[in-house]
Amino acid sequence: MDQRDGVILLIPTRDVLLIKTTLATANSRQLKQALPYALEENLVEDPASQHFVWQARKDDPNVLDVAVIARETLKVWMALLKKHRIRARTILPDVFALPIAGDEHAVPTFVQHEGQVLVRTGPMSGFSCPASAMPLIIDRLFPDKDTADGAGDDTESADGGLREAWLCTDEPADWHQSLTVLREPQPDMLLSESIEQGSGLNLLSGYQDASMSSFNQHWKRWRVAAAFAVLTLGILVGIQVMDTLRLKRQLEAEEATNLALFKKVFPGITDPNMSAVRSRVKSEIKRMESETGLKDSGAVSPLPYMATVAQTFSKEKSVKITEVRSRRGNLVVRFTSPSVELMDKLGKELGKSLGFDPRIEISTTADGAKATLTLEAQS
Repeated sequence: MDQRDGVILLIPTRDVLLIKTTLATANSRQLKQALPYALEENLVEDPASQHFVWQARKDDPNVLDVAVIARETLKVWMALLKKHRIRARTILPDVFALPIAGDEHAVPTFVQHEGQVLVRTGPMSGFSCPASAMPLIIDRLFPDKDTADGAGDDTESADGGLREAWLCTDEPADWHQSLTVLREPQPDMLLSESIEQGSGLNLLSGYQDASMSSFNQHWKRWRVAAAFAVLTLGILVGIQVMDTLRLKRQLEAEEATNLALFKKVFPGITDPNMSAVRSRVKSEIKRMESETGLKDSGAVSPLPYMATVAQTFSKEKSVKITEVRSRRGNLVVRFTSPSVELMDKLGKELGKSLGFDPRIEISTTADGAKATLTLEAQS
């Protein structure tokens, strides 16, 4: 059916399931997720391979008229339209071409042609089946009439048992005798009003191309493996982060130790910077060597022993270095301690560590003792 803004394509109703269901939600996203599972028992194939279109009824929004078609079938029709360069705005089952009253007086419309029967039972409902199957189906189309047929007297039964319908057929059949034909529709005449009544179930609504559908199907296969991969990756990243934090804390602890050692060796430097400690140590050594003249005299500088001195002094928190200076090629370290015994102990430990007995001059004070450690240059 041609229109200015595109054609309306009518496809065989046998490829489309028209059904009614009830879902108590108005959220379109939730409906899209729940609808396939609500209709799963009525479907022959996997719901994931089907395309669903629905329309909520105005008088009861929880009641949905639904059209279902296999996505591959719809894809074939779309490819055919593309091949012939036809732009469609609507695709509907051909049963919607049959006339139907849009009010409470609506009666089913039957069209039998070449052994196939199209039945429109409402503005958005209907089906197609072989004519041979109609005797098995006809009773289910008039449940209210059958109930009335079993009640009241004979006259009332006769009136109540009427099965009113519109019928057009190319071949008489026994099941026709149970119908009261009110009108004979003209199947070769397409009425825009009849088609418009079913336009809410346009099969193009929400259509996804095959690539997206295939992606969803393949994703379901690999979903568990992907979840394990993501979990493993998360664990590895977590371990890496923990190792990085641990190494960072270790580095900070080492830097603090080195900075404390630097302050003990060079107490005169009040603003040491960890990033410049190495260069400051080198510059201080060069300065002291240049002051003493040891670099060119051939004598062995006592400066290499300072690391041992610093490590020994760091064991006793109460020992404080007050001065470090170079004098006549010798390194002089002045320090204080709460007791003379502690200084004697440090002297013995230094002797063991250095391999020789350093020269220590100790004197007592009012609040403890003070000493001068002299490391002489070795010739």
